[in-house]
Amino acid sequence: AISGMEWAVDNGADVVSMSLGGSVTDTSWVNAVENANQMGTTVVAAVGNKGDGTSATPGNVYSTIGVGSVDSSVDVSTFSGGEVIDTDSAWGTSAPSDWPSEYTVPDVVAAGEGVNSTSSDGGYSLKWGTSMATPHVAGAAALALSAAGDKSPEQVTEAFALTAFGSGSE
Repeated sequence: AISGMEWAVDNGADVVSMSLGGSVTDTSWVNAVENANQMGTTVVAAVGNKGDGTSATPGNVYSTIGVGSVDSSVDVSTFSGGEVIDTDSAWGTSAPSDWPSEYTVPDVVAAGEGVNSTSSDGGYSLKWGTSMATPHVAGAAALALSAAGDKSPEQVTEAFALTAFGSGSE
């Protein structure tokens, strides 16, 4: 998966979307995501489906736009991963010095329940998961870059933070 992401970056991808589940904190993703960001590629990845207090790599790498799931009422899905990450405990010396000591994943949520998707029999079926939500965010990032021009991954992340809406309690 890392080689595939590196190939996409090397071939000029503006956005890489990854809906895959890894270990809780696989440090091999840190350099890969950081390198992608330095090359101007925005990395968007699912945070996993093991519920509150959990997350998975690469969706929980700080410089990734980590994606969780919500239902049609915009309530967080019970399966959607999400947690506060202590950088030292999770990443140790693999974390770049400019990462905060603590951060929360996911960065954003999108529709991840009852999403019409392709199925192995050649038809369509309804599916659930942060992997269903991630392409929505990657597509929004690609559309934003198409409209706004050459922006850094940090600027894309900031645009999501500035334009997202919350539950009203923030």
